[in-house]
Amino acid sequence: MPDKSLRILTVVSSLGPGGTERAAENYTLGYAASGVPVAVLASAGGSRADRLTRAGIPVFLTGQDRKGYDAALRAALDWNPNIVHIHRHRATPESTNLLKQLHSPHRRVLETNVFARFDASPSGTMIDVSLQLSRWCLWRWQQWSRGSIGGPVGTVIPNSVDSRAFSPLSEEERAEVRKSLGIPANAFVFGRIGQPSNAKWSLATPRAFAKIASKVPNAFLLLAEAPPSFAKPIAALPDAIRRRILCRPFISGDENLRRFYGAMDVFLHTSTIGESFGYVLCEAMLCGIPIITLSRPSRDNSQPEVVGHMQGGLVVAREKFLPQAMLQLIEQPTLLRQLSSRAPEWVRSRFDLPIIAENLIRVAEIALACTNRRQIAERLQADGFMTQCSNEEIYTQLRDAIGTPSPLELSLMRVEHLPQIYRIFTRLKTLLARRTL
Repeated sequence: MPDKSLRILTVVSSLGPGGTERAAENYTLGYAASGVPVAVLASAGGSRADRLTRAGIPVFLTGQDRKGYDAALRAALDWNPNIVHIHRHRATPESTNLLKQLHSPHRRVLETNVFARFDASPSGTMIDVSLQLSRWCLWRWQQWSRGSIGGPVGTVIPNSVDSRAFSPLSEEERAEVRKSLGIPANAFVFGRIGQPSNAKWSLATPRAFAKIASKVPNAFLLLAEAPPSFAKPIAALPDAIRRRILCRPFISGDENLRRFYGAMDVFLHTSTIGESFGYVLCEAMLCGIPIITLSRPSRDNSQPEVVGHMQGGLVVAREKFLPQAMLQLIEQPTLLRQLSSRAPEWVRSRFDLPIIAENLIRVAEIALACTNRRQIAERLQADGFMTQCSNEEIYTQLRDAIGTPSPLELSLMRVEHLPQIYRIFTRLKTLLARRTL
């Protein structure tokens, strides 16, 4: 049973759509389902705020004016949390100011560090435990924090998924969805869903499809929310290939997403910036759709870990091996079926909400029971939590794929993770941000 003294305040920028917002909502519901009192402090509401309120969870919204901010902050402090769990992409003046007001000797601060950014600013000294979304993220954060003194303890707590929301379609449902999308019954469908940002997509997807489409006449590519930059390259393809690429607009609601995933045979995932986690990957796997994902060692690279080579799909070391992986799943239906049946349990066993909530609560209990960060690190290690990730583990992970990473990308990976380069880069970004104010 959780420590009865725990009172956890979730802090997130908003409760609208988005992966960070979904993670904050899931964690909060996980705390509540475990019997831990939990409340939420956010700047803006949305559909997630409504769901949390209906679940009986107090939600304090700061709004856009000073009066609303002060009232919400006062209400959150009056609620008297002893754990603050903040979700951040990076340190900002707003989050630093908020942490200053929430910080207390009798309160511990956990941070879900969405992009594994090391915080060398004053707000970094107020974080007790930095929760990284994968081993890759922990390793990356360690590289960037080398040489720093007095920072938080790092450990791995992935995002959680609500496995009840996504499941495979029946054969009847699948046939119905495919018909509504104009997909032939005998088609082999590669698909992709994502936010319409060039950074979250990559033209490696249509390039790889074009290479196999001439060899496989029943291959289709189904895209939802592809960025506008895809239009011109797709239009330049031969007509016989171009008409088998189906582009669809924004899809809202878990059930609509489930049906869209279910129309696919394989989720073809490439991203210019990689993934620090990748909710769409978990959602597709829960629907029984295996993943082909492209490793990006020089960028965010949790996707190979989330998918697992030969577990939830195939990991490809670089773009030139994508067509090989695609043809492998077309030509080996037994392997496709094995990955399809294995994928849902792969996700549930590692990311299901009750599992993640239990680990989160244990981290909170340890942080609250310790008087300093050294003690926190020792207690986490004793409880089996990972607090260090070695270079060897990362390079072993990179080798578990189809093909090998390019020497250029490995060189970029080594340079990008030098702490000196990271600090120069973050200082430049801070100076540029100040100049635009």
